Amino acid sequence: MVVPLIANDKVWGYMGVDMVHEYRKWTDNDYQWFSSLANIISLCIELYRNREKTEEANRLKSAFLANMSHEIRTPLNAIVGFSTLLTETDNKEERKEYLQIVEKNNELLLQLISDILDLSKIESGIIEMIEEDVDMNQLCSDIINALKVKTKPGVKLIVYSWSSTFMYKK
Repeated sequence: MVVPLIANDKVWGYMGVDMVHEYRKWTDNDYQWFSSLANIISLCIELYRNREKTEEANRLKSAFLANMSHEIRTPLNAIVGFSTLLTETDNKEERKEYLQIVEKNNELLLQLISDILDLSKIESGIIEMIEEDVDMNQLCSDIINALKVKTKPGVKLIVYSWSSTFMYKK
């Protein structure tokens, strides 16, 4: 008696029984029992394959969360640190500079959180696209300004648009 092992709509192999030393006439009951056993093995194959995919998805999600927590901590540390410095200085110029740094990092943190929420909406299929005119020069300038914070010394940021080139070098 032979039955196929089917997992994810594919035949993975066959399972069979061969009576070597005697002849046996297989009953419907034997066939049903053997088919049930083959179905259980097929389900195990599917579960094993799906487990691999799930583990990979979990690894990717963990890497994403680790990266996002680092990205969020960076502006948050600046906000906390410079807020503390604000309370410790009486120099107006220093206070103004610290406030600007706090505001800049507030905006960065809000943008990160907004991006995470947008990603979540995209994954769940509920993002709403709004069509509107965009000032490409302003967009390029905004991209450069957003990336300045993360740029390491010696790195050039260059954004090309059809009408202008924007560059920032740290």
